[in-house]
Amino acid sequence: MNNVFSFSVLDSHTSEVYCQGGVELFAPEPDLTMDIPPLFETVQQQAMTAEACYGFFSAQGFVYGPSMQALSELSVSHNQVVARICLPESAQASFAQYAMHPALLDAVFQAAIGFVLTRSETGQPLGLPFALDEAVVYRHFDTTLWARLKPSEQQTPGLQKFDIDCINDQGLLCLSIKGFTTVASVSSKTTAPADVLNGLTVRVPEWRTVNLTATSTAFSRHIVLTSLPLALFNGLDAEVESIQPTEYSAQSYLTLALSVFQQCRELMLSAQKEPVLLQLCLADNNTTWFYRGLLALLKTAHREYPALIPQLLITPENA
Repeated sequence: MNNVFSFSVLDSHTSEVYCQGGVELFAPEPDLTMDIPPLFETVQQQAMTAEACYGFFSAQGFVYGPSMQALSELSVSHNQVVARICLPESAQASFAQYAMHPALLDAVFQAAIGFVLTRSETGQPLGLPFALDEAVVYRHFDTTLWARLKPSEQQTPGLQKFDIDCINDQGLLCLSIKGFTTVASVSSKTTAPADVLNGLTVRVPEWRTVNLTATSTAFSRHIVLTSLPLALFNGLDAEVESIQPTEYSAQSYLTLALSVFQQCRELMLSAQKEPVLLQLCLADNNTTWFYRGLLALLKTAHREYPALIPQLLITPENA
């Protein structure tokens, strides 16, 4: 019993339970293997490309970005889907951060679209992930894997349930899921039970053109502290002061921070109520830490003296 942990996901305001379940730790089992070629022998070779799959998703209002398009190919029969899944190039950098990369895991669930596409003539709705009965993790995902989906033996009206096995290229079982459940999307003509759809919302972005009225703030003073050549500011109606750092080091940062602090302090002591625009304009040197401290200093000054409107502007060195 010490290896079993229960969890619940609650609404922070109403304490409504959104999700609950349990996690159990178990001793490693001998490697479970599956032969990949026989998987295809049991599937009628109706192949579907990634373009066809994600084109259908988009038409239904579910738009996946490049990093989440890990489905490579589907092979489908009436009661089984085999999916080839490959981590997109744009997501490779974050692969080592996860035991099961989100893009790969989501593609496993996306593969259920194979059942929808083969039954399009019957008006089969696109299902949304809703619940699962059990997931057993045996090993980490590789950047490529295979997923086999089959309808679960026990089904519930208005829902679709699948059992899923994920296998790496060596045929080793990585993840086994029982009872992965989808519910018909609200936009479809097929409706799930009311208690299932309660609280479920599907949102699709809708862009609308609106007319904006331009507004501007009249500043009593405009002060620019800059490390750029002063000639760049010729013609600007502002008080421009050079604060060129000799190098981007800790000592240079201290000198620059003191200059900014002194300018802010003088403005605060003036007790001026009209807005004052203070711009710190620096050349980009790809040193993030150097700017973060200055930005924090400017934000603090604004809180202490709301009439001060500070801005940190980073520009290319050769601008």
